[in-house]
Amino acid sequence: MPGFFVSNIDTKISLKDAYPERCIKAAPLVTGMGGGKALCQTLNKFLQDKAFVKLGDRILILEGCLLNKADLFEKMGVRDVPALMASMYSRYGEDFFRHFRGSFSGAVYDGTLEKWIEIGRAHV
Repeated sequence: MPGFFVSNIDTKISLKDAYPERCIKAAPLVTGMGGGKALCQTLNKFLQDKAFVKLGDRILILEGCLLNKADLFEKMGVRDVPALMASMYSRYGEDFFRHFRGSFSGAVYDGTLEKWIEIGRAHV
């Protein structure tokens, strides 16, 4: 099943998928917070709308489809979803995702605060 898994403890994580030939798996990202980590496995659709990266002291995860991505790229002066998430988180804080339109879920790990912020919206 596509999606992501986040744990704040060092635990063995195993994601099962129903369509392995259609899934892309990413290497785990480690938070540095007690060995916590995140795993991602996604379908190869809407890849330009997704994020699963570590940038500095942050981990940025987004799964889904952003309908207003082009408008936000222009407004924030960025060219990809990880940069968009980082820029919007810096400007708007934990509520940055309220500017997104589409069907998505995700999380941000802020290493400075040592905490996870869940984001998500299941409507267009």
